[in-house]
Amino acid sequence: MNSFIPDLNSLHEVLLALEVEPFFLAESQFKENILAQLQASQVKKAALTSDPLLIELGLWDILLHAGFQVVAPLSPVADPVAAGQWRDEVASSEVGITSALALAQETGSALLTAAFPDERAVSLLPPWHILIIRQSQIVLNIAALMNLWCRDSLPRKNAVIITGPSRTADIEKELVLGVHGPGKMSVIIII
Repeated sequence: MNSFIPDLNSLHEVLLALEVEPFFLAESQFKENILAQLQASQVKKAALTSDPLLIELGLWDILLHAGFQVVAPLSPVADPVAAGQWRDEVASSEVGITSALALAQETGSALLTAAFPDERAVSLLPPWHILIIRQSQIVLNIAALMNLWCRDSLPRKNAVIITGPSRTADIEKELVLGVHGPGKMSVIIII
């Protein structure tokens, strides 16, 4: 994706500061790690997006064979009733698993675009968001994220930049996680 060589130690520190649980794994470790995370958290239901990386990793089959209930990605031709039922299923999932266009090393921010219509809901509705990317998808900063978004006419589409779990201090100036989205976030980087 780019010629930038990420500093994984720096990214690790940035993610920890954001209260994001980082995992740097060889692809051969992926299946064991994701299943261990989900089983340790007693997850029963997971929502996935139609992102090619998740398909390439075989995540759907991994989860189904391990006995998890998996919410299928939204069909691009879903009628409003089916789309509403799908959103309810995603919202009742304990975890939403997505990929992203890229992740910024300096801020730990991930750029999710509307290239896959299910990506925003799956990243925002369940209480736990797991983001999976390849090391080659790490860019230096927000400017690099924006350059990727502007490439190939992507600005006409919706996008969301996610930087850690949802947080607010609106209520009595006390920091609260998970008010406007997931209260827990993990990032798995395939190295």
